[in-house]
Amino acid sequence: MRALVALNGKISNIARLKTILSELTFDYIVGVDGGIHHLISLGYSPDVMIGDFDSTNLEAHKNKWPKAQVLKFNTEKDMTDAELAFSYTAGKGFSEMIVIGAFGGRLDHLLGNIFLLERYPNIMLLGPFNRAKLLVGPTDREIVKRSGFLSLIPISDLAEGVTLKGFKYPLDDVVLRRGTTWGISNEIVSEQAHIFIRQGKVLAIISEEEDNG
Repeated sequence: MRALVALNGKISNIARLKTILSELTFDYIVGVDGGIHHLISLGYSPDVMIGDFDSTNLEAHKNKWPKAQVLKFNTEKDMTDAELAFSYTAGKGFSEMIVIGAFGGRLDHLLGNIFLLERYPNIMLLGPFNRAKLLVGPTDREIVKRSGFLSLIPISDLAEGVTLKGFKYPLDDVVLRRGTTWGISNEIVSEQAHIFIRQGKVLAIISEEEDNG
């Protein structure tokens, strides 16, 4: 079961993101405040709309999708709209959440979204040129060959037993330390590559060069 969650961050190339999303199927669609506009651009209809709605016209959206559930919160609250949406969607029991609109915009919100992955490791943050996923050891992940760079950034103090196979720069049972850049800018060179992590938390980021087109 997979849910799509649309946040309000800027999306630099909506057409490219639409192509990426067309390869996936979703069982549930969540529009988070102004992220509802991204759903409109992408051709999705929300099952639920969540937020304080300080960035969009809720009444217009309710008229457009009268069957969509609405969860409205006060502007002054202890969680961001993103965290409210993550908590609600995770509570519905989805095994995977694809989150768009998480990268562009304010740096504080970007970092907040990234560190929320520690609480919600089944989330992938997805944009036109970047995707981020938290890997928690022990884990063995297979990745098909794709263009761009793959970076591993430790979130825990240590990530132990890190092994990379099928990469330009392979690793064999090494320790990555938080606050170092050893794991940044690797490349997949085999049709199928593997990431092994025995212990620790690592943010895996796949980035492609933005084409400005």
